[in-house]
Amino acid sequence: MDENDIRELLLGHGIDFAHHATLLATLKPTVGAYNNGMGDYMNTMREHVLHLNSSGIAIIPIDDRRGKMLADELLFIPNEKITQLKMNMKLLSLTFTIETDAGELVYKVRRSVLGAPWHKENLAFILLRAGAGDVQDVEAAAAEMEAAASAPAEDEAPSGTDA
Repeated sequence: MDENDIRELLLGHGIDFAHHATLLATLKPTVGAYNNGMGDYMNTMREHVLHLNSSGIAIIPIDDRRGKMLADELLFIPNEKITQLKMNMKLLSLTFTIETDAGELVYKVRRSVLGAPWHKENLAFILLRAGAGDVQDVEAAAAEMEAAASAPAEDEAPSGTDA
């Protein structure tokens, strides 16, 4: 799975793509997951692509048999519905919790994923920008990074100066 495929899928659904804001994670079946609209594929398609941007979180299920993203099952949770984001470090993985008005979505995030080299880099970026204990500002961090990528370098010499 390539990050460009995720970008195309998100842009096709009218969702902004933020660099270094995409993770692969495993959903833990909970009542909160069912209440957030994941009841149909909560137990069969547990691997999801999570994309955090400045307007919310896009969740794309991955088919367990083929390993393909299911574009028609994409779920977008806007920031207005998110009450809190938490990331707790464990020995071999992390737990990423998305708290919404309808309940909690709990994901297990591995430190690296075979076949997705971008996952490890993005995870490191999110942890560095938002802090390992609490990820409430992930959306802001993604927006800052997007702005920094599009801004010109500050150390450039001004052009057109006469000496």
